[in-house]
Amino acid sequence: MSDYAEHPELPQAEHERTDVPPRWIALGLACVGLTVVLSGALLVWLYPQSLRDQIIRGSVPSYPAPASQPDPRADMQAFFRDQMRRLNGVWWVDRTAGRVHIPIGEAMRIVAREGIADWPKQPVDAAPGDRTLRDGTPRAAETEAGKPRNVQVDDALPETGRSR
Repeated sequence: MSDYAEHPELPQAEHERTDVPPRWIALGLACVGLTVVLSGALLVWLYPQSLRDQIIRGSVPSYPAPASQPDPRADMQAFFRDQMRRLNGVWWVDRTAGRVHIPIGEAMRIVAREGIADWPKQPVDAAPGDRTLRDGTPRAAETEAGKPRNVQVDDALPETGRSR
């Protein structure tokens, strides 16, 4: 049901009388046309040689066809072998500065054994083979579910409403 049947006091629907005047539409189209013509004239003025046909002298360069990959599996194995050789190899990076590339595992062992220069020293709690820490408590891996037993909860702290 229409609103007019329910509410007869409403005015009848009419079209909007305040549309854009046709002269404004014509002026807008004229501005767009003028812009296109002026842009074309500017391009011809900037690039005068673009309107002349030219014959290209000499040969057109030829490029080789893309090479197909006849054996992708062998290529991947060679790539992997080269990467592993570079990763695990030993070679001079800068012989004058005494810099050598060594495998990552070896570098980690050297850092664990000797430490890093100018790095703060911290005592090590246990050697890799020890089953207990210095204070006699078992290592975290030796406790149930990996939870260390030497951690104490301070009950004197005020409650914050969060669970621990």
